Amino acid sequence: MEKFTSIALAEPIECFINNNLSHIEKRIFCFILNISKSEEGAKITNLEISKYFNCTKQTASNSISNLKGQKYIFTKNVKNEEISLNERRIYINPIYPILYKEAVSFFYKNHSSLPSKKLWDETQKLITQK
Repeated sequence: MEKFTSIALAEPIECFINNNLSHIEKRIFCFILNISKSEEGAKITNLEISKYFNCTKQTASNSISNLKGQKYIFTKNVKNEEISLNERRIYINPIYPILYKEAVSFFYKNHSSLPSKKLWDETQKLITQK
């Protein structure tokens, strides 16, 4: 598998404003958002994620766990009959925009009027309340 040298991903505002996500977690979420559009979700391993993003397998695993904890994604284990093993599928949580709606709304309404630190602090308070 070739490693990407660069990849352009559009980052949803619900992800951008969340300081509880690292930069790599945000990039991984955007990648999953793009490859999980089918009903089958994204069939990708932590090893594959680590190769795409030039990180360790443990970082990929931790990123998936945090994205699940922040309710951006969910996973299912699906039996692959051809190889008689379970495969993890990653799905985008369809309600993540609703979960972050209040924080996004606050950010949009106040991004030009509040000092930067206060804007981020207040936005993070709304995110942690979700």
